[in-house]
Amino acid sequence: MVFGLRVEDRLEGAANFSPWKARISLILEENELWDIVHGTTTNPMVVPTDATDKESFMKKDVKDRRVILDAVKDHVIPHISAKDHAFEMWTGLTNLYQSSNENRKMVLREKLKGVRMGKGEGMASYLTKITQVRDELAAVGEVIGIPEMVHTTLNGVSQQWTVFVQTIIGRENMPTWDRLWDDLTQEEIQRGFIQGS
Repeated sequence: MVFGLRVEDRLEGAANFSPWKARISLILEENELWDIVHGTTTNPMVVPTDATDKESFMKKDVKDRRVILDAVKDHVIPHISAKDHAFEMWTGLTNLYQSSNENRKMVLREKLKGVRMGKGEGMASYLTKITQVRDELAAVGEVIGIPEMVHTTLNGVSQQWTVFVQTIIGRENMPTWDRLWDDLTQEEIQRGFIQGS
């Protein structure tokens, strides 16, 4: 079984909860432990009564609890160590760090609008910043549509991209997010070759 989570990827709090949740979910799925935490095969709050089922459930539950405890920083452990089951630990962490209140949504929306490409910053870095804020918004239940992502991205590029942005805006149809990502990174590569010549 593989439980590899780098020390720097361990859960610290609300700031890294969304990427942590994605990583740990995949680790649990990969090791066939996700059903106990998420309840996809049985309600995790109801421990099976059949001896064979109960033994299997308890083995998975112990492994889940170990994975979760190993994936959080020491200051987070007191919030979950008294929980009897992995599902309760997962729910406790979600309730503690995955805020879905309106204030958090507003702050993140402003953060998304405020993302700007820094001077000398690479396109991949800029696009990754926008994607991270989009993912934070998704974690609190706020889905950003593709047109808004495209407009926000184009509004935040640096001055040297003005002509390229105008050509994109001038198209009959705005590109999808993936297409915009490809177009911007390709343009950056081409500019590198032109400047390097």
